[in-house]
Parts: sequence; C-alpha cells; structure tokens
Amino acid sequence: MDVITPEMVPLAGLSPEEIDRVVAGVPGGVGNVADVYPLAPLQEGILFHHLMGASGEDAYVLPMALGFDSRSRLDGFVAVLQKVVDRHDILRTAVLWEGMREPVQVVYRRAEIPVREAALEHIAEGDVQGVVDGLLATCGSLMDVTVAPLVHLTVASVPGTSRWVALVQVHHLIQDHTAVDVLFAEVQAFLEGREGSWRRRCRSGTSSRRRGSGSRWPNTRSSSAAAG
Repeated sequence: MDVITPEMVPLAGLSPEEIDRVVAGVPGGVGNVADVYPLAPLQEGILFHHLMGASGEDAYVLPMALGFDSRSRLDGFVAVLQKVVDRHDILRTAVLWEGMREPVQVVYRRAEIPVREAALEHIAEGDVQGVVDGLLATCGSLMDVTVAPLVHLTVASVPGTSRWVALVQVHHLIQDHTAVDVLFAEVQAFLEGREGSWRRRCRSGTSSRRRGSGSRWPNTRSSSAAAG
C-alpha cells in the first residue's frame, strides 16, 4: 500500500492533507498504518486531561509492578507481552491530534514495546519494595500517547539477588482496569502454554456476546504466575 485515501478510513473523516499528517507521525510511514478511527467520547475526555497535565502527573497511566526470579524469566514475559500486543489492535494504537480538526486513534501494524533498563542507586540489598519505589520515581507517570504502543516497561535488578522487577505502565486511553486484568490473564495463559485454549475461549466468548448472552472474558490477575 503506497497511499491511504479518505475512502479507506471512512470512520475517521479525514482530508487527504490530514491523512498525510497521520502517516508522517507513524514510524514506518504508510506501510505501518493498519487503520484510523475517531476517538470514543470517553477517550476524548481522557485525552483532554492528559493534555492538561502534560507538565506534571498523568492519573491515567496505570502502573503495575511484577517480580521475576531471573532475567531469563523476565525476558520470557517481555516476549509474551509483545506477542499479546501483536494480537490486539487496541494495544498497537496511538493518538494524534496536531494539525487535525479532531483527534484520531491510529492502529499500527507493528509496535514494539519500549523496554528501559534502570540502574537504581542507594537501594539496600534485597529491598524489593525499594526497587519498585525507585522504578516509579524514575519513570514518572507521563507517557507520549502519540507513539504506540501505550504499554511501556521499565526493568531493574534487585540489588544483592538474582531477582528482577518490571514496572508495566499502560495508558487508560487504550485499557481500563478490567481490560488490563484481561491482558494479564492472556499473558499468563500464554506463559503456561494454554495459548490454544485461550484462543478458543476468546472465540467462544465473542460468539456468546454476539448472541446477546452477556458473557465476558475472565477477570483474573496473572502477576504471581508471571513473576514465577
């Protein structure tokens, strides 16, 4: 695909000039644009508050700390989390607004999770909570929502041990607390080798919702399993 026309993204209601601005804002250009949508009303409100707090704290960045008994277990978690991001459009979505009449959400075809390794100082040996607090202080809560994915990772070793801690940050523009629970349930299923059954369960749940049964994905945590 060499060009995106307004007819290809009808829900966004963009002009050719606005589409050019969208493409210019996506790493990889036109070949990395999967779709463009308008924001939902709730997203518009969250974006407003995000922009108002651009120089301070963003209450809509959801942080979660996970512990791992080795770097290899952490690397395995990161690989599976990337796999889950690859599976879901919303996890590969950024929000753009500069030079456009209305903000839009842009789905990337490929969005690599940024992983930052922090070197924390003045933490006592084996002080896991101190490492978590240090990660939170290092990362802050601001996130550039114009670049997907809006899922970030900061990792650090626990001094005096072989353990590692990861701080996962997800922006509320793409996931609320319940959706984050589902995200980690999927990660846990993949880590435990239940990828096939999870996929079947999701397909079954989608079919049930379409029939109006009100079925939902499971609302479970996976921190302890991911931590190993």
